[in-house]
Amino acid sequence: MLGLAPNLFYNSPMEACIIVCRTRKPPERQGRILFIDAVHEVARMQGQSFLKSEHQSRILSAYQSYADEPGFAKVATLK
Repeated sequence: MLGLAPNLFYNSPMEACIIVCRTRKPPERQGRILFIDAVHEVARMQGQSFLKSEHQSRILSAYQSYADEPGFAKVATLK
């Protein structure tokens, strides 16, 4: 689950949330959910928000490592 900043999508002032659902998760990730808080990983220009390449890289790195990163990523169990 990925939380993004407001004004990231054209004509939408709301914060965005992207949910990635996989039918075949690797066994070591099953029963666990990765939450990424990327609300502050944006650049604001002229009232619009943008994901720069460094923001995209940080989000991708958190997804690939699938580990806790204080204030940014948290792995939770279904329990």
